[in-house]
Amino acid sequence: GELAERGIIASLCVIGSHENAGYDLRLRKRAVRAGVADHVTFLGEQVNPFPYVCAADVCVTPSGLEAFGRTTLEYMLVGKAVIASEGGGSGELVVPGNTGFLFDPTRAGSLSEPLERYARDPALIEAHGKAGALRARTIMTGEFSNAAAIERLKATAAMPPHRLPNIARYWFALPGYYFSAGRGPRIGVAFVLTRLPGRAMN
Repeated sequence: GELAERGIIASLCVIGSHENAGYDLRLRKRAVRAGVADHVTFLGEQVNPFPYVCAADVCVTPSGLEAFGRTTLEYMLVGKAVIASEGGGSGELVVPGNTGFLFDPTRAGSLSEPLERYARDPALIEAHGKAGALRARTIMTGEFSNAAAIERLKATAAMPPHRLPNIARYWFALPGYYFSAGRGPRIGVAFVLTRLPGRAMN
């Protein structure tokens, strides 16, 4: 809707399922209110989303939090410019101004601004897509690859164990001490007010 107000006609294709019943209907009503319902398509879950991804000019990862950002990386691998929310893993994958842009889902206009930049400069879409594909291949190979991570884990597991600091050993032992004292599932007020502060100081 914001793009339409700026004279830019954009088409949105939403792929994937939703957790809350009727969420797609609420989004469609919002699109109707914004006057862009004719330019929004909800495809739902797709066995193979890549034909749609490849047909897009720009790909968006709009979730509030991505632990890794798999879809963001997939977009980059097929050479697409990506606009992703800045929270979580996607914020580490996208290099703003080089492979795409990041936006703040809580700030109005934060997503429409980079979309407008792409709409007004199609050459930037191509440049960011090429740079994104290169970055994605770098992320998946060499020292950043799964194979390298597995080798590091195996080497770490073969090393002699490190001795825990005293404070860590104390906190790990605390539940056993507490329950052995017969205090049950609730921490006694006297224990919190008297013994716990002293032990924490130690």
